[in-house]
Amino acid sequence: MILLNVLQKAVLSLKISSDPSSIAFVEALLQFYLLHIVSSSSSGSTIRGSGMVPTFLPLLEYTDPSHLHLVYLAVKALQKLMDYSSSAVPLLRDLGGVELLSQRLELEVHHILKLTGENNSDMVVGESLELNGDQLLSQRDSSRFF
Repeated sequence: MILLNVLQKAVLSLKISSDPSSIAFVEALLQFYLLHIVSSSSSGSTIRGSGMVPTFLPLLEYTDPSHLHLVYLAVKALQKLMDYSSSAVPLLRDLGGVELLSQRLELEVHHILKLTGENNSDMVVGESLELNGDQLLSQRDSSRFF
């Protein structure tokens, strides 16, 4: 329960400040959650039912490019919750998580289309892009978590 409270406060603090140390702290908490709690069946069953879905949903709304990896980790954690907890699916639906996920997907698709449109308006799907490293990383990460 302590992890849940710390993670909730850290996620909410990102709305106030985009301090790199805050981002790194949230990332570390998300990694800890994914690697140690979800993968462990004994401790994972306790925390899965404790309200993690509402904790991850605010991360889906962050559009700051520096938060993209946090969005990826939140979606990955939500996927794990859906796999391991039958109560997480209706909770995600009831809290508007499906709508948030679809809005985020739409945002990322528009972002990618904007990037490709700036480079070549006649681009064919599957054609390789010549983007700078940050844009390519952002595009790859965006498409990977959806």
